[in-house]
Amino acid sequence: MPHKRTLLPLGLAGVLLFLVTRQIAQADAPTISHPAHNQVRAILPELRDTQAEHASGAYVPGVGAILTLELVRGPNSIKDLSPSTGTQDWAIQLMRTFGPRLNEVPPYETIALSIDFYDYAVVVYHQLVITCRAAEINHPSQYLIWLDGKPLENSAGHSVSVDLGS
Repeated sequence: MPHKRTLLPLGLAGVLLFLVTRQIAQADAPTISHPAHNQVRAILPELRDTQAEHASGAYVPGVGAILTLELVRGPNSIKDLSPSTGTQDWAIQLMRTFGPRLNEVPPYETIALSIDFYDYAVVVYHQLVITCRAAEINHPSQYLIWLDGKPLENSAGHSVSVDLGS
């Protein structure tokens, strides 16, 4: 039986080494693709460092940059603020922060941010989407916002007091 005890730690060490090597390769490997896709990939780790549990995205030629996030706890669970309002304020701040960094997206294409967020009051997930033409990304008043597929009034002019840190 001592032989089996030796194999388990060696197997776990091998799996750990594989995962670490894969993570390093993904972080350091150059990507040959559209410059806008490279910009999307470059900001994903920072988006994951906000309050998002998951972040992914891509550049789609002829369409634009699409970023998707999942939010379980964060601006959707701020005391005395509705989950949709907290998430909307946070999303506007993310668009204002990260959108201008996607300057390789052609001006006539779209930058879109889709957030699935949990609503603890009704125990359900909602989807908040913000879109904007790339040429207007520095003008939050031009953002189009939807909650569960229905248009919302853009509150980009309101003060945003959501902490982007974890």
